[in-house]
Amino acid sequence: MPRHWTEKHPDPVDTGIVQEYGTGGGYIYDLVAPTVRVPSQGFQYAYREFGPHIAQDVDTRMAPDGPANRVRSPGVTFLDGVTHRHGLKESIGDNEMEESPNPAADEASMWEYLMQKLRLGLETELKVGLNAATNQTTLTGALQWNHASATIEKSILAAKALFKLQCGFNATHIVVPEDCWDVFIMDPTLRGSTKYTHGNLLDGKGGYSENTFNLQFVVPGGITNTANSGATPSISQLWSDDKVYLMYVDPTVSSSKTAMTAAWFASQHNEVDQRFLARSWRPSEEDMEWTWYQVWEWHKLIIESALIHRLDDVLA
Repeated sequence: MPRHWTEKHPDPVDTGIVQEYGTGGGYIYDLVAPTVRVPSQGFQYAYREFGPHIAQDVDTRMAPDGPANRVRSPGVTFLDGVTHRHGLKESIGDNEMEESPNPAADEASMWEYLMQKLRLGLETELKVGLNAATNQTTLTGALQWNHASATIEKSILAAKALFKLQCGFNATHIVVPEDCWDVFIMDPTLRGSTKYTHGNLLDGKGGYSENTFNLQFVVPGGITNTANSGATPSISQLWSDDKVYLMYVDPTVSSSKTAMTAAWFASQHNEVDQRFLARSWRPSEEDMEWTWYQVWEWHKLIIESALIHRLDDVLA
């Protein structure tokens, strides 16, 4: 006989399951957008202007027996941020559970489904944020990677140089969507320039050897269905645009309030001290015979545009 109860708080066992589903996989926010814990829904974060950071406009010569001249660091400005709750829920009817040969597996599958859909939302938000960055170069002609006389290496080195002029230091990561990646790894010039120094163009982990451009290559793998509910599925790569992103990623942002990184998720950890939380409950009305399952979390995405340089129209 089905039980009727309402569980309002996160369930530790279910939360443990969704935490496992919430790590790894084909979503790149794990790699390029660190998660930083904030103490409450309202918080402050640091913002730095990079022009004054690299400016040299002071007199360094000291007078005899005199003190050093003072130089004022640009410092940081602390801005206000607010996390928002994001969540998804779905139900399983009692009749489905009664007919199922493995109800526990059905519940685990539901947790995985909700968690992956929620992660897809985080990935989509990151992509929108990167596409809004104002520092960009539009490729044309032979600089486009699938041009008959393409010079992929030239376009990447030029973007690296522009990135360095933006903020005074080098990019650490390059995000290459699969459509662009397929063209990149087949480029005969790159293959020829690396065959004597690397032995293999790939690093054995699905990435490109870092030694060529001194960048960590990240290839997104998320897919999405853009059709309306009930319509014929329209499956495509989430990162299907012909855009490539150079970024500066600093994992220490999670331990230093003034560390600089291109993108990060401010996460408000509540109740059971976890980022992703899960709960299940039954409707209070006795004639409602199903169980609800919900996964949720709190976050705000912070984008530092100066630490992003985007290549647009990478493919002709």
